[in-house]
Amino acid sequence: MDIIKKKRILSLIFGSLIYLNVGFIYSWSNYIDPMEYTSSFNRSQTSVTFTVSIISFATGCFLVGWMLKRFSSEATIKIGAALMFAGLLLSSFVSNAAFLNITYGIITSLGFGFAYTANMTAVQAWFPDKIGTVSGVLLTLYGLGGTFWGAIAMKIVTISNWMTAFRIVGIILGIAVFISSNFIIPPKQDEIELLHNSISVN
Repeated sequence: MDIIKKKRILSLIFGSLIYLNVGFIYSWSNYIDPMEYTSSFNRSQTSVTFTVSIISFATGCFLVGWMLKRFSSEATIKIGAALMFAGLLLSSFVSNAAFLNITYGIITSLGFGFAYTANMTAVQAWFPDKIGTVSGVLLTLYGLGGTFWGAIAMKIVTISNWMTAFRIVGIILGIAVFISSNFIIPPKQDEIELLHNSISVN
């Protein structure tokens, strides 16, 4: 297997893994009942947290354009991974809705946004001939992420509690996305030429 084909495959595999983890943002509904039952949160507060989360996610996606002018895709995703880890870990210790809006709503969700956009642009760069297909694969994993992490959350909460779930998931997400980012590097100029030649031949 030539080096260009190998890098294409690796970027898609690890890019998909990152999207599966970023999809965690849609597993929030699995935490609502346990949080309201065992802590001082109520439905209006947890709903506001999710709203703040979506706004922060979108803001993170937007800011990546600025970040990629200063950092590499790999570094931007690593920053996102660090925010996911820190945000979820801190969220597991809060009992106040205002702090939850900061730790999960802002910190964690900005991390999701950074990883989401930086990952997409880098992986797509390896597939100028299959942008639609690759985008579809990534977004499918992103969509499945909510179901995947939701199921894991319910298992952990059943055994322990939502705080422990946040801690465990935060560690897994942070490590998985951080490691995966090492394979999310857009093609260099000489690789772009080889990439186009390879596509032309095939």
